[in-house]
Amino acid sequence: MRGALAGLPGIIGVEAFYPGKEVQVVYDPELIGIDRVVQALSSAGYFAAVTGTVALPPAFPALATQETLSFRLEELVCYCFGYTREAIKQDFLRNGRSLILEKIAAAKKAGGCDCAHKNPRGR
Repeated sequence: MRGALAGLPGIIGVEAFYPGKEVQVVYDPELIGIDRVVQALSSAGYFAAVTGTVALPPAFPALATQETLSFRLEELVCYCFGYTREAIKQDFLRNGRSLILEKIAAAKKAGGCDCAHKNPRGR
C-alpha cells in the first residue's frame, strides 16, 4: 500500500496499520489532493474512505502546509463496480441473497466485466 503512494508529489509519509485496515497519510495539500490519494489507493486495489484527521506522527517533521488523514481500507472484490467483501456481506444480510453477486454475474455473462484486467494483482 505504501508503494501505491510512493513517488506521488506531496506525499510526506505513510503509516499502515494492517490489523485495523487503516492507513495514515501525511501530505502537503498544496501539492496533492485527497482525491488523488484515494485514486492511487484504488488503483492498488483498495476502497479508501477518509475516517478523519489525526495528530501528526512524531516521526515526521512539521511543515506549515502538511495535513494527516486517516483512511479505512477495504480490499476490492469487484474492480468493475467497486464492491468490497463487506459490501457483499451486508447486501446478503439485508436481502437474504446477494443482489450484488447477481449483478456481477449478469455483467460477466453480457461481457461487461473486465475485472481480470482492472485488478492490479492480475486476477
